[in-house]
Amino acid sequence: MHFPIFTTTLTPLLLLSATTTALNFNLRQTFIPLPACLNVRTVLEATDTSAVVTSLFTEICSASNSQPLPVDLISYNAQIRPFLESVVTTETANMGAPQLAPSYLVLIDALFDLARTRCGLDAFESDVCAADQAALAPVGDCIRRNGWQVAIRNALRILPLFSLDACNRQVEFFGRDEVVDVLVPQYARQFAAERQAAR
Repeated sequence: MHFPIFTTTLTPLLLLSATTTALNFNLRQTFIPLPACLNVRTVLEATDTSAVVTSLFTEICSASNSQPLPVDLISYNAQIRPFLESVVTTETANMGAPQLAPSYLVLIDALFDLARTRCGLDAFESDVCAADQAALAPVGDCIRRNGWQVAIRNALRILPLFSLDACNRQVEFFGRDEVVDVLVPQYARQFAAERQAAR
């Protein structure tokens, strides 16, 4: 018995699905970023993570140096991510590439997962601010060392970040001392103020 509808309609769809799956797998295995994007890696891996951790810890955990401000990672989706979304929206616009915001949020989620599952951040899950600042430094270093591989593994989900224009913009943006010296503490203070106001 023959089923012409099956052979003429479903078979091509099945072949297309199999081809797409194989293509996606190969892309994940062989993704090679543009040279300009390798410059992004160089810039990010040169970031002084100890300075970033110090800024975050000082501005958030010692907010006003009077009222302790607990930061629990369990509330990431409810408290932390919405704030990061507003930061990403603002800074991608400042970068001249607002279309990159969704990709950055995907990457941030992946980096947060890395921090919790491989970098030891889960040890401070109930309250990051209860930890000793020195104990958090290795977490920042771990994210810096492994962040690029996380980006490559998620390349298909964040492809806009790997375009030539995007990579050039990112090198220029993240290569500024202002990011660590000004923007990180500035946004940390803003996050602390919003959390304090909501208490």
